[in-house]
Amino acid sequence: MKEIVAPTYPLSREAFCKALRTGHGRAVVQATQFGAEPFRNDILVAATTSLSFDDQIEGTRERWLAELVIAADLVDAVIATPIHDDLDAFRPRCLLLRELAPRRPELVRAALREAAGFDKSVVVESALIELVDLEGVDGLIFGVRRLGELLSTENGFWCDDVLLDRYDERHEQGAGRKFLARIGVRHLSPPTWCHRTFSLD
Repeated sequence: MKEIVAPTYPLSREAFCKALRTGHGRAVVQATQFGAEPFRNDILVAATTSLSFDDQIEGTRERWLAELVIAADLVDAVIATPIHDDLDAFRPRCLLLRELAPRRPELVRAALREAAGFDKSVVVESALIELVDLEGVDGLIFGVRRLGELLSTENGFWCDDVLLDRYDERHEQGAGRKFLARIGVRHLSPPTWCHRTFSLD
């Protein structure tokens, strides 16, 4: 069995980058207690791409990454880095933006709305879910309008009830459907409620 050896601080760049790849807490210890300056570019890369081989197994690490980004004074740089149409990195980036929202709420909301401009259901819904969390009703309306637009213009685009489900998690069961009904959305299968909300004045 390989012997487990406690890390020695400050970490070398090789050791720090390995910790970034594996998601080890020693990276946060280094950044918060011994300094992040030598590793700012490495942290920026980790925060704007995906270093995980499989997020379902390794996790998306957004809270851990947020600690690193804050320690390295990279909040504005991470938010300003465009979110590309990359299925591997898109969801982790949206989750990280949500973690950074308390520090730059307006910038994060703008970045998530820009990210919702893509035409793939998987990536778009990742951004819209976080907007529902951050904005409540405004995020829900923006989300269903955006999905309705895509359903109207993109062949093969699909959506489900994920936005309503997330809204309900923050309020009560059925709250999203009740709200849509109050503004005139009566037919609640996903394509219909998206189309209907999109067409409202």
